[in-house]
Amino acid sequence: MALRVQLSSLAFLISLLVSFAATANSQQCQYVVRVKTGDRRNAGTDSIISLKLTASNGNSFTVNNLEGWGIMGPGHDYFEQGNLDVFSGRGTCVNVCAITVTSNGAGYKPGWYLDYVEITVSGGVSKNIRLPVNQWLALDERPHHLYADANLC
Repeated sequence: MALRVQLSSLAFLISLLVSFAATANSQQCQYVVRVKTGDRRNAGTDSIISLKLTASNGNSFTVNNLEGWGIMGPGHDYFEQGNLDVFSGRGTCVNVCAITVTSNGAGYKPGWYLDYVEITVSGGVSKNIRLPVNQWLALDERPHHLYADANLC
């Protein structure tokens, strides 16, 4: 009986340690993302935009629909020509040095010209980084891709 109690206690302690380790490895940070759409003709889009944040060690996480993090207020039209749109949300702490921005290529005028993305991270990692993109995310404009990478790693 005493051995059963000791084993039960040991199993509980091990599960508790595993739980703490998992929590420590998945620490959450606050992100503020500023996205500047170019001022070129027809630069705006109604497509769904996703953002992958990557660290030099390969750790990353993705915001699948960046507009879902939008803080510009009800009725704001995101990713329009000349806009500086602001987004905020929580996610796994990543020491961001690279991004991949992706468009689903849908909606009215799906082509989009992205000037830059600026990211401020607070929490377990503190950082402010501006990543120039200066590229169309469009199939009918060079470089004919629906994604753009910016890497400062």
